[in-house]
Amino acid sequence: MEKINKISNMVSFNKLIWIIVFLVFHNNAFTQTELESYISQAAEKNENLKALHQDYLVALSKVDQVNILPNPEINIGVMLPKMQGHTGINRFNLGAMQSFPWFGTLKAKKNLALAKAEVKNKNVPIASLEIIFQLKKSWLKIYELEKKKEYLTINLQLLDRLEDVTLSNIETGKSSTINVVKINLKKEKIKTELALLENQKIAPLTTFNQLLQSDLNQTIDIKSTLNFAVLPINKSDLSIVGNQPHPIIQKLNLQQQAASKSLMINDLNKKPSFGVGFQWTYVQEYPNISFDANGRDMKIALARISLPIYTKQYRAKTQEEEQKIIAIDHQKKEIISQFSMMIEQAKAEHESAKIKIDLYEKQKRLTRSAIEILEGNFSTSGNGFEDLLQMQMDLVDYDVMILEAIVMSHLAVAKIEKIVF
Repeated sequence: MEKINKISNMVSFNKLIWIIVFLVFHNNAFTQTELESYISQAAEKNENLKALHQDYLVALSKVDQVNILPNPEINIGVMLPKMQGHTGINRFNLGAMQSFPWFGTLKAKKNLALAKAEVKNKNVPIASLEIIFQLKKSWLKIYELEKKKEYLTINLQLLDRLEDVTLSNIETGKSSTINVVKINLKKEKIKTELALLENQKIAPLTTFNQLLQSDLNQTIDIKSTLNFAVLPINKSDLSIVGNQPHPIIQKLNLQQQAASKSLMINDLNKKPSFGVGFQWTYVQEYPNISFDANGRDMKIALARISLPIYTKQYRAKTQEEEQKIIAIDHQKKEIISQFSMMIEQAKAEHESAKIKIDLYEKQKRLTRSAIEILEGNFSTSGNGFEDLLQMQMDLVDYDVMILEAIVMSHLAVAKIEKIVF
């Protein structure tokens, strides 16, 4: 039976993780195919999630520890010296007593233990959402760095082509060798930037692999190409209050419920407790005496009641739990306020990313048109080298800035989905 319960708990744990994955990816502008597999891997292997689930199972095991009666009391007494009674010589007595709490106390304690276990259980989805967000964040950073390397490589190719044209112009006397030096200086700068980008990738890659419990140096093959991220729901509907409660809010609600159940137990503890029992005394017959009751054992039914007349501790406990409920109310309001602020900030970042992309796309089109004109002039007359070189560098810079804005939009959506899922 214990083995079946463990299997059942693990099934519910995996089911919970998959529900979270589904909710996070539902209507998500993110690249689903690649990240879904990574997130499922993190759900299965992340040691922190396993530890939190085990902590829940530990709390759940306490239910059976509180839902039991107090141990019965058994006492044995031997008469020293022998005690003579009306019916014979009392040799020893044997008694037993079973105590009972006030009606409903055991059930209330069970409900409290279950409520505390459910509070622990909410740590799993809270941690899962954080892991999913960190996976997205580190994946986006790796994606951005990889794409920047691609753009810088393209820039090197453009400079190679410009160098070929410059060398041809030098042979015809339309250009100077100093222009080749300038091109090579730009190329060396780009090569240094490529090396720096590779070094910058170490931190997010290490974080990503650590969340997956993989080799920290394991590389990631990113095949996706991201477009501008679309918000999962309409902006007017994007409110923490209008959606299902966040696991943190659910946890606080459960903590309040546990405090209420603790108050109920405290009220029950102020009630009397009872005990019923039985006592048997073994009586030895008087020798050489004959009467009807000679040697008759004594049997006594016992009852006990405990009156909790010292109630100061119960009053203090009531104040403690009531203050706890009020404090949690303040916590919920503060967290909802923080979540609302974070959503508004993410929405502003998402809008800023859109504005930047529109601007950079327009500047990119204008720059491309200017390059076509400058290339024609430079090929025929050798004029406009400085402008052409700068324009080509600007063109790639716009691609990089568009990339950063796209990543910014996805990160903003990821921040929102961490709260509204």
